[in-house]
Amino acid sequence: MKNINTNDKDEIKELKKLMKTTKNKRLYIRYKTMTVHLRGYSNTHISHIVDLCVHTIGTNIRRYKEHGIAGLVPIKQTGNPKRLTDKQEIELVKVITTKRPDEMGF
Repeated sequence: MKNINTNDKDEIKELKKLMKTTKNKRLYIRYKTMTVHLRGYSNTHISHIVDLCVHTIGTNIRRYKEHGIAGLVPIKQTGNPKRLTDKQEIELVKVITTKRPDEMGF
């Protein structure tokens, strides 16, 4: 563990304030990770505290150093592209809600 300088103390206070206001569990854990990191704990020790792998801890720390607190905010997951067009989805919903399986040949 290292001695905490004044700048780190201010950052820890800011992160703790954010931890109290967020409802996002992933973001809370990232804030917690950074507060422990700023106190001087190793990535391995942090990984045991927050129950994440060491690689994830390193990624969070790197993002924080590059972008500050904004770098900890999770990126929206886009997922796979849609397989049906909007028109096909509307037609499918219409068939499912108005027809029985035997009327469709099943």
